[in-house]
Amino acid sequence: MVKTVATLALVFACCSDAAWAACMVDRWGQAVCGAGPCARDRDGEVYCAPTRFGSVVRSLYGEIRCAPGQCMRTLKGEDICSNVDGGGAVKLLDGQVRCEGACIPATPEQCEYTRAAR
Repeated sequence: MVKTVATLALVFACCSDAAWAACMVDRWGQAVCGAGPCARDRDGEVYCAPTRFGSVVRSLYGEIRCAPGQCMRTLKGEDICSNVDGGGAVKLLDGQVRCEGACIPATPEQCEYTRAAR
């Protein structure tokens, strides 16, 4: 019985949202966490993807942009992404991008920027 309760507690702890959160330290030494992967921009600010399997990409000009799904860069330098959580995106031979769900551009507004609680 004790082993069963301990196992269930461990499974619950591993599957909680906090266990999957990605965190990174910004230039001021404060942890910033998000639902998905995180990256620093050229100024040391940390931005995270809005979903667990989302994307964080750096534009040609060093700006961080995010999306809920996977992203691909077009021949024109645009980051085109799936609007589905963890959805796939592929680049065709002619340079066009096809996405699971719908294709959307990666934008800074989709990024999370939440300081971790103390």
